[in-house]
Amino acid sequence: MAKFWQERKMSYFSSACALKDAFPEFKHISASWIEDVLRKNKLQLIKTKQKTTPVLVRLTLPLGILTILALLAFLPFHYISTGKWYYSYQPLSNWLRQLGF
Repeated sequence: MAKFWQERKMSYFSSACALKDAFPEFKHISASWIEDVLRKNKLQLIKTKQKTTPVLVRLTLPLGILTILALLAFLPFHYISTGKWYYSYQPLSNWLRQLGF
């Protein structure tokens, strides 16, 4: 069965606690100080968990291949209109990641 990763941003406090648990060097430093450093530097940790891909998503594989080909064909037009060589549409990215692309 196909698997994909679900990503979620952690809060600053839970990130500080996770860092404190993961690194023994941080045992003597308070979690609030680590949280302040993360907040000041605008750093966030991402927590991932593995989920199975639903059957209906896997059935859309032929449509995914056609979508990728269409996106590649229209990429020069997208560059001319926006100045970017990439698409930044998150739901499309999640769907293609679930399909394994």
